[in-house]
Amino acid sequence: MVLGFGALLGAMMVPGVIAAQQTPPPPYTGLKNPFSWTDAAAQAAGKKVYSQYCQGCHGVKGDSLPQANFSTPTFGDSLEARPDTYFWIVSEGQLSQGMPGFKGSLTEEQRWQMLTYVRSLGAAAPPGPTSPTPPGPSPVHGTLALAASPVGKAGETMKLEATLKDDSGKPLSGETVDFFMNVDFFSAGQFEIGSADTGGDGVATLEYVPRVSGQTTFVARLATLESSATVDLGEADAPFYAPSAGIKLPSAGPRVFFGPESSQDTGAMGAAPTSALRLPGGLVSWLLLPVAAVLLVWRSYFRAVYQVWRISETAGAPNNEARLLPRIGLAIVILLGLFLALKLVIGPYTHFHLPV
Repeated sequence: MVLGFGALLGAMMVPGVIAAQQTPPPPYTGLKNPFSWTDAAAQAAGKKVYSQYCQGCHGVKGDSLPQANFSTPTFGDSLEARPDTYFWIVSEGQLSQGMPGFKGSLTEEQRWQMLTYVRSLGAAAPPGPTSPTPPGPSPVHGTLALAASPVGKAGETMKLEATLKDDSGKPLSGETVDFFMNVDFFSAGQFEIGSADTGGDGVATLEYVPRVSGQTTFVARLATLESSATVDLGEADAPFYAPSAGIKLPSAGPRVFFGPESSQDTGAMGAAPTSALRLPGGLVSWLLLPVAAVLLVWRSYFRAVYQVWRISETAGAPNNEARLLPRIGLAIVILLGLFLALKLVIGPYTHFHLPV
């Protein structure tokens, strides 16, 4: 079963479509990248975020998905021209495209760093003197063997080791080995997950954090040499991103909270929190207005039924049937009031601003 793989669709769709058809709503409107697009430190930090959240689908160079090719100068120019749009999509997601938002799992700084790194993938190479095209690399003859632990777990770092030897069995150093992962999600094929150079022992080592579970095949490739290894990946211990849903409402004061601490956070794997009474805007929250309206309607019903019951009791109704109906009505109204109070405590109203 694929776990959280929709998150790997990346942060953006086709840049031209976004720029033409979508305008970010407040508070994203007009936001600018706090980093310079050429900030090397921000790009280095963003590369780490990209490798964990986006590389699985978009690939090392960002060109694995044709409809979201980060490696083109056109995409980079669109990103630089409309940073608020792309930051909005990274933050809120696009569920119609199978992509969740990352504002609950990545800080604003991390999201901007990731976008800064993505911009570098599409940066055009600076003009320079024309030089003769160097000859291609000499073909490699020998054997390539990929080794990996047969079991692993999604969300945990695993190590892939590709050993390169020549025809006589001697290790070959200084060769770049590319690593791929076979996937069958939205589209089937091999996605590049990284590369590494062989050392003096002929071994190229890549550390990778898988985001899928189940049997997964990894491939190491160098020129015409190729080797594969299958790893049985278990389910992750925690979700890869923090889901964020609800309605953003104005706050008139600090939050008022009554209940156990466990109700302030989602449970394991994003399970719903326990119940509690939470007033997101404080005691002056405007959400109390509809609550007050419901209580006013209930009070009107209670007062009317209570008067009918009181009349039947004080007037000395000649038979029990004449007294029974008002008693039943009064009991129903009281139970309805208890039900409304219970819904106030455990209903969605108390979870509008649940921190995630």
